[in-house]
Formats: sequence, structure tokens, C-alpha cells
Amino acid sequence: MVFSKMIKINLLKASIKAFLPKFLFYKKKHKSIAIIGTRRGATTYLQGLFIDNSTRSIDQPFEHFPRKYWSRTVNFKKKEIPSRDLNQLFDFEDNDINHLKTYLKYFENGKYAFIDQNFGFSKNRIVYKFTEGSYFIDQFSELKIFPIIIFRHPIGQAFSCMRNKWGHIYYPYMNSSFFIREFLDTPNKINLFLNIDKFGTELEKRILDWYCSNAYLLKVYQNYVTLFYENLVLDPITEIKKIPKEYMEYVDLNKLNKPSGSSYLSENDFKSKIGDKGYKKKHLAKPFQKLSSLEKRKIDRIFAILEIKIYNAFDASLNLTNN
Repeated sequence: MVFSKMIKINLLKASIKAFLPKFLFYKKKHKSIAIIGTRRGATTYLQGLFIDNSTRSIDQPFEHFPRKYWSRTVNFKKKEIPSRDLNQLFDFEDNDINHLKTYLKYFENGKYAFIDQNFGFSKNRIVYKFTEGSYFIDQFSELKIFPIIIFRHPIGQAFSCMRNKWGHIYYPYMNSSFFIREFLDTPNKINLFLNIDKFGTELEKRILDWYCSNAYLLKVYQNYVTLFYENLVLDPITEIKKIPKEYMEYVDLNKLNKPSGSSYLSENDFKSKIGDKGYKKKHLAKPFQKLSSLEKRKIDRIFAILEIKIYNAFDASLNLTNN
């Protein structure tokens, strides 16, 4: 009874909050930033480094997965975003691109205040977080939005998605003639997807999810500022300084050693040892220690066929020299 009452109260609060103005004045003074990555890939953490009360914090403007509750934001985005299977935006027609540009320009001009994540009297810049925006990245420059890519190792990201019971998203990609032509361009790649879809383990399917989300970014990331989750954990100051100085002035360095609220890093054990580099290395190594010899052989094959070269297959270290 008490729990049911609490749910009703929280829903009432959420409904009221949805209609409260998130800001009263908006005058854009700074170029917008777009954080681009995958689910469970540290996008929330990275976006949070830039956010204060003068920032429009816009969370996943291209995402409108159905909720089990009424959501003004989701209902709004359903009307604005091109309809795609599992909400995966990767094969755009010219009309889609033009429509999405117009949609984002409304935010840039101070519209749709209700979609912001934080309250503030006056705001002057925008920081977006995209987990469905990787195939749109080349369009951001025209909109004067500065993109920052963040990668996380497929194995660490996969286990995080499994803990959170996220559904798979690779199905629309493997059935797309565009994706097959551009990213599954050999019989080995096609057969790999087909075999894993039919016989693969949960972990193997999660790696396909990761690849589908990142396939285009793997081709173009060297053209953009790119950060890595593992480096942010181990050496956050050095990694964050990859961001140009004109944007670094908005980064709150005091937040660098504070875990994201949506992350496994928010657990108390990690919080208490967040300054311990040795502990953080062990934390990053944990997912790989769970792998059996058979799983390692399968993962090695997946990395080889899909040409995932930016990471070593069996640890969290980067492998950028081979790209």
C-alpha cells in the first residue's frame, strides 16, 4: 500500500515537472556540443561534465522507445523523429536528413524547453547526448554543433547492457540492404551475423549490437575528437584534454572523479576507491576475467571478421596503432 502510494506521488510529481518551464530566457552564446556514443557507453557521464544551470541538457533527442508510463517528451519525439524499427536511425533519405536538421534547429533557437533535463533561469548553450546519432554525425557541422565521440570496449559495454537487461538492436541492421552494402561487405561478415543471430550466445549478440551502433564511427572517428571510456576511468585529466580549449572552459574538472548516476561506477565500493588507479584497472579487467577459453576464441573471431581494430579483444587497452 505504501509503495503504491509512493508511485502515485512520484508520477504526479513527474507530470507537474513535465509542464514546468525549464528556463525563462535563452540566448545562444556558445557553440553547441553533441556527445555521441552507445547505450552504457559513458555518454551520460561525459555530458554531465559540461552541464551547469546555464546549459540546455538535451538527452537523446532521436530516441523515443516506448515507456510504461505517460511521457510528454517521448510522445513529442514520436511525432518528430522518422519512424524506424527499434528506433535505429542509420539509413537516411534526403527528406529525413532535412527534417532532422529542422528539428534540431528548433532546439538551437531556444524552442521545446520542456525537453531539457535541468532547470535554470537563463541558458546560453546546449549539450546534447546521442546514443542513436552516430550515422548523423557528419550533419552536425552544418548545424554548428561540435561532435565528441566516446567509445567503450565492446565486452565491457556488453556486460553492462546485460546487467541492465537492454534489448538487442542489431536486427534492423542485418536486414538492411544499405547496412549490408556498406558494413557487411563480405560473405564472412554476413554469415557471421546470420550464425550469431541463430546460434550465438547472449554476449556474442551484444557485440553485434555494439558493432551496429559504431560501424560508421569506426570509419570516421579519426576526423573527430574521440574519447575512450577506459582512459576516462584511468587518467581522466589527460583524456578530457583532447577536447579543444574553446570547449574545455565549460568542463567541470571537479566532476571527473565522480561517477555517473546511471553507471555501474556509482556503486559505493567504486566511489570509495575512485582515486585508486590500481583498483580502477581491476574494475576494467573484471568483464574479461569472466570469459572462458571458448568465449575468447569466438570473440577473437568476431573482432577479426568485423575488423574491430581500435581495441584489443581480451583486455580494455586500446590498439590504435593498427588503424
